[in-house]
Amino acid sequence: MKQIITGAEVIQVIESLGELAWNRMSTIDMTDLRTIVRSMKIHGRDNFRTEPSFTSWRYKNPNPRIEQLIVEAVNTFRGKVEWVIHVKETGNRNWLIETRRCRETREAKEFDLSKFPTTESYLESIDPQFGMTAAEDVPNLAEHIKNYVQKRLKD
Repeated sequence: MKQIITGAEVIQVIESLGELAWNRMSTIDMTDLRTIVRSMKIHGRDNFRTEPSFTSWRYKNPNPRIEQLIVEAVNTFRGKVEWVIHVKETGNRNWLIETRRCRETREAKEFDLSKFPTTESYLESIDPQFGMTAAEDVPNLAEHIKNYVQKRLKD
């Protein structure tokens, strides 16, 4: 059986690099077997995510070197879809890793917020395959970030 992608792979790596004040991500609730089985039947695959993945977090004690290495890692990752990382300064440094398509769709305001509460839900409605393809990147993106940061911290 293939590994089921939960969406938590990236945040697990991020958390291994420093204590988090908070985080948010698109994940699959692996505790609800009925949801998993139903979704797998609907989508007919081991990877049943259709909403594009994202990971957002803030470190409790930010380390600029670690943060810069994470940025570089995301920017050098080559997957099935393009990934971007950006920071929002709100008195704190809130980080977000998402697909370029999500970011550009949100910035272009292509969808009606009264019908779709998030960019991800909008993209899921118009192109469910995109979300599944993005989800397939998540474990590789996580591994790339981990390896990239670890290698450069040794230098």
